[in-house]
Amino acid sequence: MIGLDKIDLAILRALSEDSTATNIEIGKQVNLSGPAAFERIKRLKKEGVILGTRVDIDADAIGLPFLAFVFLKTRGSGKRKQVNSLEKIREIEEIHSTAGQFSILLKVRTKAAKDMEDIFEEIYSVDGVEASETIIVFQTFMTRPVFIELEP
Repeated sequence: MIGLDKIDLAILRALSEDSTATNIEIGKQVNLSGPAAFERIKRLKKEGVILGTRVDIDADAIGLPFLAFVFLKTRGSGKRKQVNSLEKIREIEEIHSTAGQFSILLKVRTKAAKDMEDIFEEIYSVDGVEASETIIVFQTFMTRPVFIELEP
């Protein structure tokens, strides 16, 4: 951890639970004034601890209920070129570097299973992608923000 104190961690926890909370609300939760909380949050952003704020969207509600995780086997040692190409496929929500038989893990969300065929066409057009294995998600039971332990 990069010199974070208990107040910084409490601010991060509060923001991870509700990123729309005001500086005053955050300040009350961590025993700071609103302006002091604002300055802390500004510093955490500047230091790269807070990468951004996001909205948690119900994918079913917007017509994107199909979720799959795709493991990719690639040839060559450098993944950066493949990652740069994969980032252009808008249905890919996450790209992870992995160890083991597969070197890249993708989180892909679409309207329906049939849409995956077009996405696979794009994936396999990426130079170096040799094989894949797909896991289809039937239901997501839980997601949570990063756990922030307040006691170091």
